[in-house]
Amino acid sequence: MLFEIKSKLGRRIRTTKSYWETVITKKHPSVAGMADEVKLTLIDPEEVRRSRYDARIYLYYKRLDDRFIVWRRSI
Repeated sequence: MLFEIKSKLGRRIRTTKSYWETVITKKHPSVAGMADEVKLTLIDPEEVRRSRYDARIYLYYKRLDDRFIVWRRSI
């Protein structure tokens, strides 16, 4: 387990080391080294939106300098 947190919406979110490796090597290399920022985004986002395409998906937004971290989680 890399981390387990309780999100702003009260959901328990877990991320394994192997899933994190997939994220930083294949999906979003720009978040490599930013696990703490991702956790903070889930715990204390500036905004949470439900996906327009799938009602089970929530998007957590947090500003980081001149850009946003957006993390997608399903319910």
